Amino acid sequence: MLTLILMRHAKSGWAAAASGQPLADKERPLARRGISDTPHMAAWLKTSRLTPELVLCSTAVRTRQTLALIKQALAGEIQNIELREDLYSSASAGLIAIVRALPGDIRQVMIIGHNPGLQDAAIELTGKGDAELRQALAVKFPTAGIAVIDFPVDRWSDIIARTGNLRHFMAPKRLAAR
Repeated sequence: MLTLILMRHAKSGWAAAASGQPLADKERPLARRGISDTPHMAAWLKTSRLTPELVLCSTAVRTRQTLALIKQALAGEIQNIELREDLYSSASAGLIAIVRALPGDIRQVMIIGHNPGLQDAAIELTGKGDAELRQALAVKFPTAGIAVIDFPVDRWSDIIARTGNLRHFMAPKRLAAR
């Protein structure tokens, strides 16, 4: 079985550059809420025993900051990280192509990226799992949200639409409600 962990970056801000001009979208940092939400989501990953063997992360500032907080909270458990420019603007098809190209010796992968691509890919890949979680995923993939999808295959290249089982769908507000 293969496990894909999709995480949307934590809440970002709309800070201005030193010049007073708005930052480019790719340069936006995390907001205070994003900084406070991420360690809670990392703790949930840890208690759920979801430590990825490989993390693919968009090169945007907010995704790299989310990754840094996750990595810090998991105390060195994440060893392999790839920063990927193509994750910044990937639509669902691009994300799925990236997943399908992963090496077979890696069983658990995390992607830290952006909407709408992450949500669309999660919906397209998921065909099984708790109906309530699947409905929540279809409605909104919030910032710092995490979808965990299991696939009953041995090679990433064998993944096809609607064959994944949505094992978890967690977000900061859902976590706080527990």
